[in-house]
Amino acid sequence: LKWDQVIAEWSRRWGDRVGLARVFAILAAYFRIRVKPRAATRAPAHLLIELGDGFRWLFGLMPARRLILLVAAISFFSAPWQPLMPIVAAERFGGDSRTFGYLIGAVGGGALCGTLYLAFRSSIRGLGKVIAGASLAAGIGLTLFAVAPRLWMALAILPVLGFGVIVAAASTNTILQTIADEDKRARIISIYIMIFLGMSPIGNFLAGSLAEWIGARWTLASYGLLLTLSAALFIRGYAVWRRGMRPVYVHHGVIPEAEG
Repeated sequence: LKWDQVIAEWSRRWGDRVGLARVFAILAAYFRIRVKPRAATRAPAHLLIELGDGFRWLFGLMPARRLILLVAAISFFSAPWQPLMPIVAAERFGGDSRTFGYLIGAVGGGALCGTLYLAFRSSIRGLGKVIAGASLAAGIGLTLFAVAPRLWMALAILPVLGFGVIVAAASTNTILQTIADEDKRARIISIYIMIFLGMSPIGNFLAGSLAEWIGARWTLASYGLLLTLSAALFIRGYAVWRRGMRPVYVHHGVIPEAEG
């Protein structure tokens, strides 16, 4: 048997079972969490008022605002790689579903490496530089993938895209959860999720329209360049972002007051 036949047979027999076991493992972990009940510090206001407070905090604090705008750009410009990938696999590399699987797997491998990298970090200190570098890597990776002339080149480049997107998005989420006021944390994360998940369908829709005009390859290249530009703008203002973040880190005990 060839390896692809082995994988296909294993997936058919055990894929669903492994997925189900993973779900039960996650549920078991949730059920083991114990949270001490606390009295509410104030009476809850109307939903729209609470949501408005969350938006005002998020976009009123300069470091948080720049992070969430960068996440919006990452979601918008990186998302079309997946819906356009079958076209690239077939038309660009003359492949089939197997080629498509290799390309998707390459992105997933990079994302897995990014997850492991973040898992071994012990502090959020330095995550600003990580976000800047990861978002830039994602933009460059998407651009180079779009113009890669060979399949093996694309497979070597795509892990950079997966690594960059997952590291930048997850690091931003981590920082926002850390610096958000306790009474606003749930709202801030809800807004983060709304923006991260909500921008990708818009990006996909526009990318599909653009691909009919200039083709999938150049659509991905254009999106990659725009993502690179977004990351470059964040990097350009990184010194200002860092100065604005220092007092926030001091307030939340991330860094000692002497360093603030």
